[in-house]
Amino acid sequence: YGLTLLGHLLEESDSTTARMALAVLELESYQRLVQTYGYAVADAFLLTCIERIQATLAPTPHILGRLEGGSLLIGIRGEKAQSYTELTNCAEAILEAVTPTVRLEEAEVRPEPRLGAALFQYDADTVEGLLAEAQSALGQIRGQQDQTLAFADSTANNNLRTRLQLEADLEAALNRHEFFIEY
Repeated sequence: YGLTLLGHLLEESDSTTARMALAVLELESYQRLVQTYGYAVADAFLLTCIERIQATLAPTPHILGRLEGGSLLIGIRGEKAQSYTELTNCAEAILEAVTPTVRLEEAEVRPEPRLGAALFQYDADTVEGLLAEAQSALGQIRGQQDQTLAFADSTANNNLRTRLQLEADLEAALNRHEFFIEY
């Protein structure tokens, strides 16, 4: 349902007025909470983070949905999606709002957020394309302690696709016994 709604918003967007961006926010602490306390506590943590995001984005038109686990999909429209500068400011505000410790009855949790974002028409022109680009950007910083924000980068994405294809080709060649060792 969320992607359908985003698709309708995207149709209303054009290059000069109602710009749109898509961000994927990953909260690394979520899975540890599930494993330690269960889904009820992890979801309470997630709701606190969602409330912080909504307060940060208001009154900017936005859509907030859950992708899976501790990953949230954020559709941003209007002024905050007019340019990479505005989107950077918005993304940094989201990260700043979500980063403080969440105090739950069972535990105090550092959210450890990471955000990948893509801007409509610059990075992709479909919801699926924007989502893929935002997730790819997020993948580029996953596991890096010092970087919490990344934007879609077609060069990096092309390099990643090339590397994945090379790995697949090498594995296929190994399976066909096309390599040999000579002493």
